[in-house]
Amino acid sequence: MLSFESFTRIGEFKGGWINHQIELNEGISFIGGENPSIEIDYSNDLQSDVVKLNPPLNLRPTRKAGIPVYAGYKTDKRANNLGQFLKYVKEWEAIDDSELDALIDFTYPKELKDMFVNTIFVVGSSKPLASRIADSLVKQYYPKAKVIDIIKAYYGVDVNSMVDWDEYKKADDTTKKEIDTFLNTRRERGDFEGYIKKSSGLRSGSRRLLKPGHMIDDYITSTITSDYKEFAEVISKHGKDFRVVTAARPKYLIVDDTIIEGSTLGSIFEKYKDAINKLTDVNAVKYAITSTFGYCLFSHGSRHKPFD
Repeated sequence: MLSFESFTRIGEFKGGWINHQIELNEGISFIGGENPSIEIDYSNDLQSDVVKLNPPLNLRPTRKAGIPVYAGYKTDKRANNLGQFLKYVKEWEAIDDSELDALIDFTYPKELKDMFVNTIFVVGSSKPLASRIADSLVKQYYPKAKVIDIIKAYYGVDVNSMVDWDEYKKADDTTKKEIDTFLNTRRERGDFEGYIKKSSGLRSGSRRLLKPGHMIDDYITSTITSDYKEFAEVISKHGKDFRVVTAARPKYLIVDDTIIEGSTLGSIFEKYKDAINKLTDVNAVKYAITSTFGYCLFSHGSRHKPFD
């Protein structure tokens, strides 16, 4: 856990990371086992740290389905117990609220800070971290923003129901075999609860045979439609005042806790764009898609790279 001294130091450098002006030996270390714990150290940057920041990395946004996605921290894939860390960090007891606020603010991109975010869409999960990140963003930057869940798709009690069998028929034998093993394992364990888990253990080429893990419902599209009507009224009244129109244009932020090669967010963004493209107002469609961004606290994989 962060000490009071460490929290004070992180508060002194809010938002300064993006200019690479901070020279701190910082590391996020993880102790696994039966009693796991996370330590954030500002005096030592250990070889075993799951996140090494000296100085904090300025990560490039990446794009999923054409939507820019920002990440706060990149994990070190060479770290021991990294898989357990990525699971444990989602739990309530892993990081308290003040630590989470500080971690987000220390690397939160200026590009997102400067936006008027009207709505935060949270990727639904059985773990609380993504929702806690959204609550922290509201508290720190977007006090007027609504928080709406992107709910998980429910596929009933039959484990076979989560596979897109039309795509399965087109797949190669290796992929089919991996899906067969995946399904048989879950039948034997009896742990299928009707939802598709992000960490399915499948290769990305095989994961594409699973149906979407989340759904974009009417509440999300009706929110966007309502927002655009209000924004259109601002344009009609202040169309010649660029500053007023720019300030009034709402932005949408889709938040998850971790991006692992982007498979979950990519699927959500595709569904999100498909739902928006069905809106009858062409201008509303264009407005919504170009006003949407993604944010994850942690990035694991090759998607996000540091700026040179």
